Amino acid sequence: MSIAEDEARELAKRALQFKNERGHLPNMANAWEKRMAEGVAALARYRAKDLIVLVQSQ
Repeated sequence: MSIAEDEARELAKRALQFKNERGHLPNMANAWEKRMAEGVAALARYRAKDLIVLVQSQ
């Protein structure tokens, strides 16, 4: 399943809030935590792709 960049960003924000409230990052404990973790991973892939494009354009 693919996650759109804007949805990944929102899930990552929620994951950070989750971490601040509970003291740990979301994991695969339940469906909601899994979705937030997938959003964080998707956002990391988007950022890595953007960095590669930036480096290649120089």
